[in-house]
Amino acid sequence: MNQLEAPRIYIVGAGFAGRSIAEEIRAKGVLGTVVAFLDDEPGKIGSKIHGVPVLGPISDVVRLLSRTPADEAIIAIPSASRERLRELYFLLKQAGFAKIRILPDIAQIVEGMAHLVQTRDIDPQDLLGRSPVAVGLKKSLAWLRGKRVIVTGAGGSIGSELSRQLLSAGVERLYLLGHGENSIYQIDRELRILQAGGVGESTAIVPVIGELKDRDYVSFILKRLRANVIFHTAAYKHVPMMEANTVAAIENNVFGTLNLAEAARLRVPKTLFSMAATVLASIIGTCL
Repeated sequence: MNQLEAPRIYIVGAGFAGRSIAEEIRAKGVLGTVVAFLDDEPGKIGSKIHGVPVLGPISDVVRLLSRTPADEAIIAIPSASRERLRELYFLLKQAGFAKIRILPDIAQIVEGMAHLVQTRDIDPQDLLGRSPVAVGLKKSLAWLRGKRVIVTGAGGSIGSELSRQLLSAGVERLYLLGHGENSIYQIDRELRILQAGGVGESTAIVPVIGELKDRDYVSFILKRLRANVIFHTAAYKHVPMMEANTVAAIENNVFGTLNLAEAARLRVPKTLFSMAATVLASIIGTCL
């Protein structure tokens, strides 16, 4: 693909969710150009949706790509089981798509509508383990409207997804805190593209580079930002690797969290922590 060209996108699933995503991409002019839908339903294959062809079956994606080239894919089947999602992911990966994104579980879709802000890069955790617990997203985020919110680890897999949802929730200021310059730059850029497309336009996005292990810095930054809420997702999460590097794990996960908690206790009304069950059961969890 020429670097000056917008990515060409396949949307997997020509149902309501897929059509909603395609229309939003077209209307807002973000992410790229939808060149085709992929679907298995015989009644849809060969038709067009707003001028975009519906190709299929999905299992023929390699052949279809040779006729209608594309660079990226969005899996827009919120009702898909974990097994079906895994099957689709490996099928698309083997076909050569450079980037594969998904929509969340159907219970996570705001007001029953599929929104572009909810698409995200597929994560290995999407393909393994138990299905996520369904949460009413609209109600769970409503209390954050108009709040000043800090997300620590905003460039990570959990923090970046949370940041997307907070943008759509209409927070007043969204502070993207992390020590990795590149990852914070990437999520900041992505959120600003979404804003340009009409998502969370009134939210002020503020990238903040810093290290939670620096106690004085944490105290200084919380005093300066005057946030109402902190979502703490910054942590080393790869348990086997951290069990082999316990000093670094404890220094980052335990003392970094302690620094944040102590500073937040004096300056922030509400602090929420994200902690995986695998972490709690590991050497990392035993130190908390």
